[in-house]
Amino acid sequence: MQTIKIGFCGRDYYFAYNGNAMFQLRDVLPEGDPIERLQSMLSMQDHDSFHNLCKVVSVLSEQGELIRRYQGYENQDMLTEEMVSVMATPLDMIDLKNAVVSAVLAGYKREVEPQGDVDLGLAEIQKKRKKR
Repeated sequence: MQTIKIGFCGRDYYFAYNGNAMFQLRDVLPEGDPIERLQSMLSMQDHDSFHNLCKVVSVLSEQGELIRRYQGYENQDMLTEEMVSVMATPLDMIDLKNAVVSAVLAGYKREVEPQGDVDLGLAEIQKKRKKR
């Protein structure tokens, strides 16, 4: 599972969009395609959008840190909604938005890359021919 590293208030935090984050955020983000839902929320046109972004950041931070711990890294703090809403400057919000989008895109990315251009059908036919 890939995590996205972000610096906030002089410390590094890690965001991850996994299955747990996806279900936790269904209550925060409007219905529809996840990327479109994020774009809608990230436009931050009102106070509710700001608080929703703080919630999204806290969930992704929690999941990123839990993944790190599971991988054997030392425990670090997680960002909370309250910390983000109190400490984030307008410039921080831009970085947080970018990290959220990067984490969601990384969550949907396949980690297993194909080993070159392999035609699986052709490989199967070649196996059968070798058996004869």
